[in-house]
Amino acid sequence: MDEILASIDIGTAKVAVVIAENTAEGLAVRGFGIAPVEGVVRGTVVNIHKAEQGVISALKIAEKQAQLKVKKVSVAFGGYPTKIIKGHGIAPVPKDRGTVSPTDIVRAIEAGKSIALPEDKQVVDYAVADFVVDGTPGIEDPIGMAASKVECDLFLFVADSVAVANLMRVMEELDLEVTDIVASSVGSARAILTEEEKELGAVMIDIGAGTTDVVAYKNRRP
Repeated sequence: MDEILASIDIGTAKVAVVIAENTAEGLAVRGFGIAPVEGVVRGTVVNIHKAEQGVISALKIAEKQAQLKVKKVSVAFGGYPTKIIKGHGIAPVPKDRGTVSPTDIVRAIEAGKSIALPEDKQVVDYAVADFVVDGTPGIEDPIGMAASKVECDLFLFVADSVAVANLMRVMEELDLEVTDIVASSVGSARAILTEEEKELGAVMIDIGAGTTDVVAYKNRRP
């Protein structure tokens, strides 16, 4: 069996679970489950036990369709308030190589995410706003370009650490290993908008029971 990917989105009124298989032809959805949930206010878990029950119900539906048990999941975070702040990272390119590598991109992004925050806040996700190569902005993909340094401008999604911890507690109680946390707004935009729509300019509006997310794209960047 190819790699199995599972994602859980706990909203104010419902839980959605999708299970997909990463095949040579692309992602193939194997199971999908939706169930009502209690214990969540404006996307934030306020009662772990009640939230668990919603996840269990949605997960059972998805697992039955997929005919497999999920052990690892990515989790969407949409708790209120989630603030968006800007980050900027720089990574020098080794002179003996002289071209930008994927490792340089990772170092630039990690540098951009490493900002001073209050102890009760943390970065849960990010979106790349722009790449800059040796002072030239608007670079779509810097990998392989000749350069002495690569920079990135980021949008950082910052949330209350306690809210994130309580979401993780729900997963821990169900023996689910969290592999990634995704901001709900960015996750929805990535799933819905096509590359052409992002290039031309598009706005994604997700109206939920407790929160509304808005993400605007132009030139393939938010």
